[in-house]
Amino acid sequence: MKRHFLLFAATWFGVAAAALGDEPTPTEILRQAADAMKQVRSVTYQAQTSANGVLKSHLPTMNGQVTMAGQPIRLRVTAEVNFVSRGEKKPIEAASDGRRVILVDHGDQQYQQIDLPTGEGLLSGVSPLLVRDLVSEEPLQRELTRGALTSEGTADVDGEPCDVVYATFVGEKDSVRWFLSQADHLPRQVERVIGSPVGDTRMMTTIVSLKTNVTVENEVFALKPPPGYGQPKPRTARPQRSENLLKSGSLAPDWTLKTPTGTDLSLKSLRGNVVLLDFWATWCGPCKRAMPNLQKLHEKYKDKPVKIIGVNCWERGRGADPVKMMKQAGYTYPIVLGGGSVARAYGVRGIPTFYLIDPDGKIMLATSGLNAEKERQIERLIEESVEALTKKKGG
Repeated sequence: MKRHFLLFAATWFGVAAAALGDEPTPTEILRQAADAMKQVRSVTYQAQTSANGVLKSHLPTMNGQVTMAGQPIRLRVTAEVNFVSRGEKKPIEAASDGRRVILVDHGDQQYQQIDLPTGEGLLSGVSPLLVRDLVSEEPLQRELTRGALTSEGTADVDGEPCDVVYATFVGEKDSVRWFLSQADHLPRQVERVIGSPVGDTRMMTTIVSLKTNVTVENEVFALKPPPGYGQPKPRTARPQRSENLLKSGSLAPDWTLKTPTGTDLSLKSLRGNVVLLDFWATWCGPCKRAMPNLQKLHEKYKDKPVKIIGVNCWERGRGADPVKMMKQAGYTYPIVLGGGSVARAYGVRGIPTFYLIDPDGKIMLATSGLNAEKERQIERLIEESVEALTKKKGG
């Protein structure tokens, strides 16, 4: 009897162990999803976004139709953007043919057209709808190479059973949660978490009616503004010295703007410091995703000759309150207000745009859009500049 019980127990535990061993790891789930995405040449889907957390009142919700194809990535978005806090809705279209980006605001009957890569900033207003990993050459690379991955079981997204994988990144305050279909391993929902000193903001993108490898004519990505639409002067006026961002090595134009307390701050007064300027607005999703890293730099170098300055510009409507948004999120790096004229002088065509300026007032780097590699490059340049200043002072 004892022998039969032991045989039964051994058999049961062996089956249980085998069953547990069949459970894929989060890395395996993501690799399977990445392999599935690499088979996607084109995609269409409907998407809607929502937000929760400390910045919820400052983030619009949106829904729209998305078409994408690669490579290079081309896209077309038709969306309705809902600025809940202002009670305002705007129909917007955006497209990129891989060479330039055009944005059409049907609410204001205006359009903007800018060549890439600078034009990438024009997509900031609809970027939460874009799940670019679907047509990327190397999908999910950040998660697979730098992420600490956790499997969170399964969830149902609009009737689609999904595996849920959560990824955090060492030294960074943002994270991402992927909801990947168990049937085709493609995403049906993405939750991006933006950390701040006073709490998180969760931005959710839900995908429905997903179709892959559909035939898409090139004309789809060639958006043209309707007759009578104009170009808004604050965004498309040419900079004083160049059609593009100002060149590295050139002297950064001086400016004087008001701080939230009403005092003047000039670029000239910051000479002797490494200065990082971030051109941003409260409605800009990528701008908000850049802010945790800016706060991290501010805290890291607060006792060093480094100044992180947020240049607020291009706000929409009277309800925008950049000072309140900064306080709610717990960000403490300085900002200046009313930076539209400075943005024009610096050739800013899309936000966020970053300028890194050396202690002598010369531009070290200028870049537009949110880019993890550029963020790391900025931090390396800051570190090298601080080391050089320390040696110079000591010598």
